[in-house]
Amino acid sequence: MELSINQVIEYYASSSIQFVNAFTNRMEAGEKDCGRKTARDVCGLVIPLIGRAHFSFNGSVYKMNRQMIVHAGSSMNIEIESLSSPWEYAVIHYRLINTPEPYREMLHRHFSLSVNDSNHIQQMALQLLQQQAKPDSMSKLHTQVMFFHLLEQILIAARNDCYENQNSITAALEYIHQHYTEELLISELARKFGMERRRFSQSFEKLTGLTPIQYLTEYRLGKAKELLRTSSFPMAKIAEQTGYLDSFYFSRVFKKHFGMPPSTYRSTYKKNPYFEEE
Repeated sequence: MELSINQVIEYYASSSIQFVNAFTNRMEAGEKDCGRKTARDVCGLVIPLIGRAHFSFNGSVYKMNRQMIVHAGSSMNIEIESLSSPWEYAVIHYRLINTPEPYREMLHRHFSLSVNDSNHIQQMALQLLQQQAKPDSMSKLHTQVMFFHLLEQILIAARNDCYENQNSITAALEYIHQHYTEELLISELARKFGMERRRFSQSFEKLTGLTPIQYLTEYRLGKAKELLRTSSFPMAKIAEQTGYLDSFYFSRVFKKHFGMPPSTYRSTYKKNPYFEEE
């Protein structure tokens, strides 16, 4: 099954991963490399640096260039053939520590991501390669941070490459973040950002994985949870400050999402600040 960019983003967002190591390799024009396997028990991101090549994992061939990044799983058969010019690439290995059930197969999955902003990604990969050589603990911590920055940039570039109206939807998201306490109608949001409502909703869901209503509700309820944990405001005040004019409706929506009314969430949190709701 082919993965959408939103599924790939969800996989990384919901998983615990750790940078392991990185290396580069260079092949001359027309050179072949076969009879090897990818590293065991880790995943890898193959980032082209120079040239073009056919890169095969378990018999599936990727025609790689600077606008394609490939994810490889553990212990896969590799075949590489550089084309009419030298081929150089970087491999970034990471360990999958924990992931939800739907994504546990990612340790054994390969897939490609198309990226237009490849120059910045290549520069970040090379900086990561230099950073990993530093042996002190603070540098090792910084290496992990750089890995996540690189991963974020790859995913942003891949998402931007997939969807039209990305700038308009990004602006709409920022507007929601600033005005979630107000009454927001999807039709008015669409009109504000120069789109027909249906097209706006479709573009929004493609980019975020959520409909506009779902996104607004999730954002408001997240803010409500924060106020329930950190303030002594009455429920009517919390409802008002998170965009709900009717506190009873707010309570119903909160219970539907979290399995408990907001009053129970508040009292449970006070008893145990470390509890996690289902």
